[in-house]
Amino acid sequence: GLTVPYIVRLETGTVNRGIYRIAMLFDPTQPGKPWARQPGWNGKLVWGFGGGTAPHHTQDATPSALDDNALSRGFAVATSGLTVHGSNANDVLSAETIMMVKEHVAETYGPIRYTIGMGCSGGGLQQYIIANSYPGLLDGLMPTCSYPDIWTTAQEVLDCALLHRYFTGDGLPMWLNPLQFSQVEGHSTPTVCQSWDSLLAPVFEAANAANCNIDASKVYDATNNPSGARCTLSDYTIATLGPRDRDSWNPVEQGLGRGFAKRPLSNAGIQYGLGQLLSGNITAAQFVDVNTRIGCLDIDGLKTTSRCEADRGSESLAFRAGLVNDARFLNQVPIIDLRGHDDAEIHTDDWSYVIRSRMDRTHGHHKNQIIFTGAAPVVGDPAFACSEFISAGLGAGTPLVDTPKEACTANPLVLIDEWLAAIETDRSSRTQAQKVIANRPARAVDTCFIAGQAITDEATCRTAYPYYTSPREVAGGPQARDIISCRLKPLSKSDYPPGTFTDAQFAALQKTFPKGVCDWTARDPNEQASLPWLTYANGPGGQPLPVAPRARGN
Repeated sequence: GLTVPYIVRLETGTVNRGIYRIAMLFDPTQPGKPWARQPGWNGKLVWGFGGGTAPHHTQDATPSALDDNALSRGFAVATSGLTVHGSNANDVLSAETIMMVKEHVAETYGPIRYTIGMGCSGGGLQQYIIANSYPGLLDGLMPTCSYPDIWTTAQEVLDCALLHRYFTGDGLPMWLNPLQFSQVEGHSTPTVCQSWDSLLAPVFEAANAANCNIDASKVYDATNNPSGARCTLSDYTIATLGPRDRDSWNPVEQGLGRGFAKRPLSNAGIQYGLGQLLSGNITAAQFVDVNTRIGCLDIDGLKTTSRCEADRGSESLAFRAGLVNDARFLNQVPIIDLRGHDDAEIHTDDWSYVIRSRMDRTHGHHKNQIIFTGAAPVVGDPAFACSEFISAGLGAGTPLVDTPKEACTANPLVLIDEWLAAIETDRSSRTQAQKVIANRPARAVDTCFIAGQAITDEATCRTAYPYYTSPREVAGGPQARDIISCRLKPLSKSDYPPGTFTDAQFAALQKTFPKGVCDWTARDPNEQASLPWLTYANGPGGQPLPVAPRARGN
């Protein structure tokens, strides 16, 4: 309700080796102290996350903080190069950076009432995983075109890379119908897996200098530079996951006398295309061929003929550290998940429902998560694409696109601000999770936008914007996609219709699955509840930080 000069103070600096930006309305003629903030700032902070996924070894640029949708309403806006996932795919470091920049904001400008996350793709992923692993850093989430975490998303990257290469290579001429590709992959079109393979599969390649964003002469080469920088996701987070055990070392590791980073990734026991085989959409010969020839990618990202297993101990560390997002603390924050309908590339609609499935399993509901869906891929709809971080916030250097204010009829920032303000004034004895549900605005419901109309009927929205599955769901896995290494059961002909396989075909499957196939009725044997607020100062695995100090009166 205040009228103040539209003068933006933009501060740029370096915290935690990352370049940050803080923007807010600021009158230079008026005093501004942390104990008496300027009237142009409402005490609320929007954190703009950048997208992508890459393990850069450089200090990259940071996204713009000049978001009119937030600034014109009195919010401060902060960004950092270390919360651009396309530069820094280490979510522990992202969380640490937010903590440190927020401390600087509070000490410089005044106490922060609450912080709202905003950002697309890897920017949405960071919100979900940081809110769950470091509860309290973000008070409200507005993820766009998001994913739940790195390592369960990496499962689809791996599966898609293997399947796409098989269907366009070894699988010919047995597989000629693209419809069957999609059926095995669980998508509406083969372009989804094609996109995963081209865009994200390179992050498994240790020798890919582009992943590290450094000169190739400094990068790992198994023959010529074995001690060079390894440019994989797992090696980038070795402080969290730790090195591989000695008995797992390959010849290069043995020569170096040290292990590369553990990798919590497996496709052992996965029966690709199982659901389509049982439905009669693919033949037994096709099923046997894809499963016996698909192989995996080794620790250097190179093709193997055998399946790969997660490094020993990596799964339990990934669960403990929240690298597999179990949604344990997501019930404590309002979530407006923004989805631009897309079933042709990597930002498919189903990922919003994957995290919802995890919330349902953990808490028995998803009452604090609502989903807005619109027709334009990634962006969604002008009714809710009101911020640069929503409409084009895919990373540093991405052109900012403004949606006309008059088109923002369902501005999610306004809605989540209303939600958080009500929680802030709730002085009842309810728990935080109960306050989040009790104070949800009546208009905060799942909504899709069709031809300019806001629709809340679930059936209508699902028809207009269908979502699909994944290779592991086709193989029998759960919608939550949160199993790294499935529990195995013996391969048995009785699990298939009589006469499905010839003796030769079944013998080939036995060779492919010597330890058995996935028993999806059981949970991951390495699963454990995530622990919040871990520090890795004393090494991989992490230890919980002590209870935060509280101010005491004299």
